[in-house]
Amino acid sequence: MIEKGFWEFIKKVWVEGRVSQVSGRIDIQDPDAQNAGGYISGHALLPRDYDKISKENLAKMATLLFKK
Repeated sequence: MIEKGFWEFIKKVWVEGRVSQVSGRIDIQDPDAQNAGGYISGHALLPRDYDKISKENLAKMATLLFKK
């Protein structure tokens, strides 16, 4: 899928009332990319009250997520 098609897909699902969240994974041979993808995929579930997480806590989570 090219980028234009991707954005058309996103706009269509928003109109249909779906959540504005998309995830994807590209299968490449780089072990670091595979490890990062596996880590992120393993943490795909959000807490029930995810929309109430403070910006400060989100920033802390992002720092932990993207640490080397």
